[in-house]
Amino acid sequence: MDEAYLNYVDKLLQANHSCSIATHDRQIQQEAKRLISEYNTDKSIYEFESLYGIQAAQLAALKEAGHPSKTYFVYGKECIYTCAIGLPSIL
Repeated sequence: MDEAYLNYVDKLLQANHSCSIATHDRQIQQEAKRLISEYNTDKSIYEFESLYGIQAAQLAALKEAGHPSKTYFVYGKECIYTCAIGLPSIL
């Protein structure tokens, strides 16, 4: 699954298409950073996204390094659904 995800990230960045990199996986984040650097991707094209409370330090480090970053706080029916099925199931 990681390879397929990174393949999509690669294709989007290479095409200079907007790309939301929504993952808590450090290896995927590192490879995405490498691709961003390789393609000299403008910061208006991509952002890293994470769910509130999961690997918060990783997202903070990306933001401190200058990468656009966003934290999502899921609540209500969506939260109950997410918690019921488990995070890996929604990818």
